[in-house]
Amino acid sequence: MKRPKKRKMEVPSLAGQAQRYTAEAIVELVDIIHRTDSHAARLAAITTLLDRGFGKPPKSLAIATADPIRRVDSLSEEDSVAYFRRFRAGLERTK
Repeated sequence: MKRPKKRKMEVPSLAGQAQRYTAEAIVELVDIIHRTDSHAARLAAITTLLDRGFGKPPKSLAIATADPIRRVDSLSEEDSVAYFRRFRAGLERTK
């Protein structure tokens, strides 16, 4: 006797489940902004709304280098060749 085939259960994605509550979450954030006495909670709610509505501000990158940045036209030909060889050697090591 043949067994009946099992039906695949569709599992909704986590994102899909969370998106069902978007409107409620926004209402709750606005309620926190207007009704809470906590400045920290109010600031967190405002930040969350602005980040979601307009995107998070870009983060600046502080890049430290071992060698000072010099203009290319200030390098002698020998320095240029030495820099190139060191750069190429570094690339070779990462392979």
